[in-house]
Amino acid sequence: MIFLEISLENFGTYAGCNQLDVRPDASRPIVLIGGTNGAGKTTILESILLCLHGKRALGPSVARKEYEAHVASRIHVPPAGEERSSEAAVAVRFHHSESGVVHEYLVERRWYKTPSGRVREQLLLVRDEEVVDDLPESAWQDFLDGLVPPGVANLFFFDGERIQALADDDSGDRLKDAIRRLLGLDLVAQLRADLSRYVGRNDLGEAAEARGRVVSAQDECARAEDALRRLRTEQAALTVSREEVAGRAMRERERFARQGGMLAVERGKLEDDFEKAVALGGSSEARVRELVAGLLPFAICPAIAKDVSARIATEQALEEREIVLRHLEAAAAGLAENLVARDGSDVAQVVAKLITGEAAVGGADRIHDLTSAERALLADQLRRVLSDLPRESAKLARELRKAEEQRTRTRELLDKAPDPSDVSELLEKLQRLDRELGAIDAELDGLASDLQRAEYECKVAERERKRATEALAREDGLADRVGHAVRAAAVLGEFEDRALSSKLDRIEVEAARFFNRLSRKGSLLSRVAIDADTFRVELRRWDDAELPKERLSAGEKQLLAIALLWALARVSGRPLPVVIDTPLARFDRAHREQLLHEYFPVVSHQVVILSTDTEVDAAAAATLKPSTSRSFHLVHDDKLCRTTVQDGYFAIDSELVDAR
Repeated sequence: MIFLEISLENFGTYAGCNQLDVRPDASRPIVLIGGTNGAGKTTILESILLCLHGKRALGPSVARKEYEAHVASRIHVPPAGEERSSEAAVAVRFHHSESGVVHEYLVERRWYKTPSGRVREQLLLVRDEEVVDDLPESAWQDFLDGLVPPGVANLFFFDGERIQALADDDSGDRLKDAIRRLLGLDLVAQLRADLSRYVGRNDLGEAAEARGRVVSAQDECARAEDALRRLRTEQAALTVSREEVAGRAMRERERFARQGGMLAVERGKLEDDFEKAVALGGSSEARVRELVAGLLPFAICPAIAKDVSARIATEQALEEREIVLRHLEAAAAGLAENLVARDGSDVAQVVAKLITGEAAVGGADRIHDLTSAERALLADQLRRVLSDLPRESAKLARELRKAEEQRTRTRELLDKAPDPSDVSELLEKLQRLDRELGAIDAELDGLASDLQRAEYECKVAERERKRATEALAREDGLADRVGHAVRAAAVLGEFEDRALSSKLDRIEVEAARFFNRLSRKGSLLSRVAIDADTFRVELRRWDDAELPKERLSAGEKQLLAIALLWALARVSGRPLPVVIDTPLARFDRAHREQLLHEYFPVVSHQVVILSTDTEVDAAAAATLKPSTSRSFHLVHDDKLCRTTVQDGYFAIDSELVDAR
């Protein structure tokens, strides 16, 4: 499973619709989400669990009324004076492989608060953009519980308080609860208790006629369970192999990067970019030369150009007046006689002045002998000088600078880039490791599908056993039923002991291995012994001598708690993402460094870290950068009572942590 997107709508501190794109890159599993206390980090963790499990996210025995009250309290509360929404929703989009085919799922859980105060819930399950219709809606929750069992979810989605509680637990109760939930032994214990109550109420038996069917069904159940255990063991071994190959691939990738491998791979592209920059610069230079050889020099003296333009307009007016005067002169004599004859005024003198040109425009004379077409051409060229050429020349200057910068930058990268043949061996090795990882992933996906089928077969066999037992109960006497119940309880007890013993051995070894990996003291432990009755932890040093837990520092106790959670998650055999809220609050600098290097980048294929800037500060963010795909900042506005999601991690330089 890989989470792609988490959506919160009017939930907790989040108003409106908010999405976080949390899909990781193949080689960078970490998604870093930062926020101050109260900004909504824990809300994201809670929303994932509520979306997947609904009421069961709050615990196995939570009443419906309590669940509705909790959901109602999580609907976003706006500032005073604004209307409060009556609905909220959370959604998770993820990839999940089935029978070797990767499907995209969307799970949305929406709540509506009725006027009476009750809360109605609506669950939506979408696969590849279509509502799942090959399962009835009543089975959707069972499907989700099969993907992420509620008893296993706390091993992958947890906060710093859970780490602290497990570190402080000397009684073994919390570890006992985690292990029994992991193995499903809490259900076995409940079944044994039910059988004991049944035996206490009855003292008669069943008929022997249907006993064969019961035995056959029990054998089928055992066969299915054996196949399931075998597949889980195979999956666990493959997961360990994948981790080892992924570690080698990461180291080779770092080595490849240090030797300039990416530059060598992209050398051809860099050479093309260099040639394009040279061509762009040459083209721009040629255009500049054209402008310089043309009208551009006139743009240097815009005042003179404006004067010439004004002079041309004046001479245009003079020419037009001369044309008018020539027409007037042709009719001057007759016009003057008519005017004198009528009233004897001096209008004739005015006409004479017009004809002789005494009323010329502004007293100016024409000094340029230009045709109308020549004046129009010159006016247009002056307009270009005053308007177009300055903008065009500025644009060409910018293009020249851009081309020169690109050419210089590309030349520097080409000078740094080694020849592809120098890193070909490293590249081939890296590609080989990636292919190996791909093959393991494909095999793991196939195993996941086989596991799902095996789990289904177990359920079918169990239902058949139950039907056979019920038939036997109807046909036989109560005494035999009681006998079977006694024997079944004994078998369940033996199954519980064997299951616990087989898993405890691996949990002990894995916990010691992970603790040594996280600790600064190297191979300090050879084993983390867990008492099968009390679940108290006993530490064994490398020389098999006992190491009292009390001698561990507070930080080492928390590392032990993380190692136990890591081991439990590994033994579960489920390739699930890890979501951790405030994981470093109680660790000192040295232990934080160990977690930053040895835990977060490798604990899962996807790790969502919800942290404050005091836990994952600038230095820690820089340490996580090679493994970080995306980063976000949860910004809470106290006045608006809402949290918004921004790209980047706090105010730290985005180049430091933002891998987007």
